[in-house]
Amino acid sequence: MKTIWIYCTVCKQDVAAQECYGRHIYLRRPDLDDKRFYMCPTCGNYVGTHKDGRSLGTIPSPELRDQRKWVHNVIDPYWLGDGHADRAKRKQLYSALSEALGKEYHTGNLNSREECVKVVSCYVRLRNSGIL
Repeated sequence: MKTIWIYCTVCKQDVAAQECYGRHIYLRRPDLDDKRFYMCPTCGNYVGTHKDGRSLGTIPSPELRDQRKWVHNVIDPYWLGDGHADRAKRKQLYSALSEALGKEYHTGNLNSREECVKVVSCYVRLRNSGIL
């Protein structure tokens, strides 16, 4: 199994996260059996991966995972529209959020509830101002 260094938001440090599969995490989700994850060896929290094996971000707590889902539920309709992904709108959204936040935006790198709230507030301001 592969091991990579990833920041764990629970342990508050970089950890040697170990690759594992959905069958080890989601015992009642056979659809996730072969999906790759990286798990913190200390606290047992985990983060998913892109298809190429790169981590989707930092390792969140269950509560932070829910907060990140909330962020996606708020911002994703902007670029998903009627269910068809518009990559240009997604790029525009992430670029506008990056500029407003002063750093490259990626939901998987939100490390606290406060950061999630800040992103949603920023998104609402951008929408209300007509930038998005």
